[in-house]
Amino acid sequence: MKYKLIALDVDGTLLNSKREITQPVLAAIAAAKARGVAVTISTGRGFASSKQYADLIGAHPYVINYGGAQITDAKSGEIVSITTLSPELLKEAVELARSFALHIQVYDHAGIFYYDADSEWPRLYAGRSLLPGKAVGDLLRHEWDTPKALCVGDVEAIKRALPLFAKHFEGRLRISTSDPHYIEINEPNTNKAAALKKLEELLYIKREEIIAVGDDLIDLEMIEYAGLGVCMANGVDAVKAVADYIAPGNDDDGVAHVIEKFILKEQ
Repeated sequence: MKYKLIALDVDGTLLNSKREITQPVLAAIAAAKARGVAVTISTGRGFASSKQYADLIGAHPYVINYGGAQITDAKSGEIVSITTLSPELLKEAVELARSFALHIQVYDHAGIFYYDADSEWPRLYAGRSLLPGKAVGDLLRHEWDTPKALCVGDVEAIKRALPLFAKHFEGRLRISTSDPHYIEINEPNTNKAAALKKLEELLYIKREEIIAVGDDLIDLEMIEYAGLGVCMANGVDAVKAVADYIAPGNDDDGVAHVIEKFILKEQ
């Protein structure tokens, strides 16, 4: 199979545990692009947070942001498509997060995130994402046009809350994870696979011509959908179960391994 697009998750996949893209991974991506394969990122991050990595790998022509809620032009930053949370369900999600004493935040289209009050959790997120955040006192006193909401908290607290969020919003919101500290909240039909389908139309490619690589629940549909779905060795079991191939972990240049095996050797 001649693959034409590689869609890479960022955290836990493209980035190693030091949150770096290694030289072997960069070299493999450059070699794939030299053979005419488009390489992009598909991430839970917004465009502002992911742009540094998109620029570093030369992502082209579009990137997938907010877990599939937004497709962005990689060069101009123009939003090609976006899906936002309904105000009613967002209010319900905020109230549920508060009942678990979990930090919850929303986003504007510039990538700034907003939350009730300062704590260690928005500071943790800001340090990881390099995004500015703003405490607004009470999220529910404002109107938000946000592509997603995100709960941030202690790993054990997130682990306890995740199945309860999933059960509470079953069929009404998509609940997933992209990191042990996060609960991702999107509209029910928003996921990375749905975004890949839009890229097929924009790029005139077929599903079978796509490689998708990821590690966490936010990547599950994308990995299940792609012509070749790859889970990293550091990925969660549910994603490994639907993957076509298990790659070495993100600390072992797993992305480089995938490109070498399925692009450079095969094509």
